[in-house]
Amino acid sequence: MPELIRAVTFDIWNECDPSQIPADLLSDLNTKDNQLSVYSNEGEANVNRIAVALAANRRSVKEITCLLFEDSLPQSIGIEQENTKGSTKDAVVNEAHRDLISVKAAQLLVLAEKLAPNFSKHHLRLMPDKVVEHTTKAIVSGQLSEVNGDYLIALTEVLLKWHKQKTLVIDKQDFIKLLKEFLRRYEDQESTSTKTRKKLTVQVREVIRKTEVG
Repeated sequence: MPELIRAVTFDIWNECDPSQIPADLLSDLNTKDNQLSVYSNEGEANVNRIAVALAANRRSVKEITCLLFEDSLPQSIGIEQENTKGSTKDAVVNEAHRDLISVKAAQLLVLAEKLAPNFSKHHLRLMPDKVVEHTTKAIVSGQLSEVNGDYLIALTEVLLKWHKQKTLVIDKQDFIKLLKEFLRRYEDQESTSTKTRKKLTVQVREVIRKTEVG
């Protein structure tokens, strides 16, 4: 059965007493124009791919938690859904986007009350190291196209740190491909770069040079 997926905050949901829904949990189901953004895992967009796409939409590298629930649940409490295009850098995931529409406050509370008791068994949590690993693979394979600059910079910084500490957990070829993607995006902009980005560009060039010579 198809499931709907929503990125949430792990600590809020994990520590929640389902009999007393806290306000913070409702804020994790924030709506815009009475619409709640979710994704469907029907088709090519499985939950892992969706989580990776959402993680790469952020400005920094951090863990991500995705809550899963039955596709039929919203309709059972009177909430309709419609297909709308998502705003990630993964075209397949964007086609899997849905909006729960015309959501009323009372319905949102009922939805939260039904979701909270099942959180422990129906979520995917990717810790920062896994986010780094999966988003790197997605970028170098072309699954993610033109991720936002802040995320690419943050990802590059983490990978360079791991490389220096000799704790790199991703494939060496993927590591170099990611560094070259960073240079492709920023090498021509060096004259207008911030001090931090200029320093990072120098480090990236040096690591690529040493790796290719070695």
